[in-house]
Amino acid sequence: MHSTGISILVVASAITNLSAQTANLNRDRDPVVIIGSSITSLISLPVDEIVAFRYQGSWQQIPVQIDERKFVEYRVVYNTTLLPAGLGTTAYIDPNTYTGLDDNPAFDADDELVIMAKDAGDQAAAQAPLPTGTIMDSGVEITIVDPLDGGRGYLYLFQTDGALSPDAGQDYITYTFNLLAGDYIPDYKIMTGPNPEDSVAISTHYRTHFSDRWIRDELNIYAGGATGMDILDRHKNMFAPGNCVRTENTFSAGEGAFFTNKDGPVRAIRSYMGANSGPLTQREHIFYEQRQEITTFLRVHAISGVMDVYDYSSNAIGMTYYNDLNLAGVPVDGLPDTVVGGPIVWEMVSGAQGTAIISHSRYTDIDPFTYTSYYSDDESPSVTQCTGDIHEYATSGLWIDHSIPNTDPQQIPFNILNVRRTVYYEPPNQNVGTAQLRHSQAQTPLEISPLLYPPAPADFDRDGDVDMDDFDLFKTCGSGPSIPLSPGCEDKDFDDDNDVDQSDFGIFQVCISGQNNAADPHCAD
Repeated sequence: MHSTGISILVVASAITNLSAQTANLNRDRDPVVIIGSSITSLISLPVDEIVAFRYQGSWQQIPVQIDERKFVEYRVVYNTTLLPAGLGTTAYIDPNTYTGLDDNPAFDADDELVIMAKDAGDQAAAQAPLPTGTIMDSGVEITIVDPLDGGRGYLYLFQTDGALSPDAGQDYITYTFNLLAGDYIPDYKIMTGPNPEDSVAISTHYRTHFSDRWIRDELNIYAGGATGMDILDRHKNMFAPGNCVRTENTFSAGEGAFFTNKDGPVRAIRSYMGANSGPLTQREHIFYEQRQEITTFLRVHAISGVMDVYDYSSNAIGMTYYNDLNLAGVPVDGLPDTVVGGPIVWEMVSGAQGTAIISHSRYTDIDPFTYTSYYSDDESPSVTQCTGDIHEYATSGLWIDHSIPNTDPQQIPFNILNVRRTVYYEPPNQNVGTAQLRHSQAQTPLEISPLLYPPAPADFDRDGDVDMDDFDLFKTCGSGPSIPLSPGCEDKDFDDDNDVDQSDFGIFQVCISGQNNAADPHCAD
């Protein structure tokens, strides 16, 4: 909506400048993920022409990443006709796997636009000059609100005229997929493994390593002066303690394929599937600068149970392990401890080596659904170690210690069970309060509200609508109540009755609606 009166533009400028907000958002580790359908004004733009800014006294470009997605049949990912046609999932595209390119190469409704919350700034004045290198009338203001404390910040999206790059010259995370056999196509063995890798995700806060599809075997924490020692023996999966029938090793040795291996300026994505008799079981790692999301989509016939645990290495000795049922913590020293078991929701290991805080969540339609936890700190355990070394140093995580019904969509009926670990990498020697805060943040996504920028001249409260709330601001004339008429408010007294009231706002609405009332001189350009 565009103004038809110069005087109204002046009013809008005065009021919106007065009401621009200062950022107080405190979610530096978390992303802002926006689905394309939420910002329709950018739909159909080339993905490499969308750029982002914050405003703090002036415009500062910040990195933005668009991850294109599409529906992909599992048979396409496996490059086979042995799986049913039409069965698949929405996946991140990768031209270097059989997933291929997006059917729509422009920004579309199911693509994800990602910015880091730490890059949010203040609210820009409605009449601030646009950033250099951007196109007029392409702007979107994103208001970000933290539901936990009401903190808010602002981000701005524009179309560039070609002078700017979306990465803003920054790279928060680096992920290198290194298949030792060569290129994924044609060198990855899909029907049977192993497929040895030397793949690494690294930022200024942490590093983690993969030696095969499911085998994650190193973790270094660098945040806040941590020692950077490798504290992880294995991220382990099995049916039950000592049950070696199925493990991350057997998963990697069987059939499997990658959806995506992507390295971007804001985040990196590693997504794969294939877990023996669960060929559709999928795990997805999303790496950010200070946190990692690990989501497992269980798609397998009925099984007796499953464990998902971290087995730390001897380099973790000296750290302390905590979870929400054991707030006092226990030392990681290879000597058995008594801990309370049960349905934990967060865990933490912390020491001079750094801190890893793990927040657990799940989505399932299995009802009732129950689970417990596993913990063992034993240098010489009686339980057989199926993979990794022969020790259990603070081996910990979730254990579904009962049968799980069918979750394979190839068999009807089937249930859904998706489990996520959100891992924060923090400085050394954190306390329980930090773990509780990070868990709350992991479970409470940031809320976003997009509006066109600059806003319509009469949208004084910047809510995307011109209504009585705007009239309340309109009456203030940028200073104080204008009834009785205050100096400087004369240009809002449209009907010249020496009062700014509903009658004036009616004329005001007509003027800014584009229905230029030639009989009223206040609507003239």
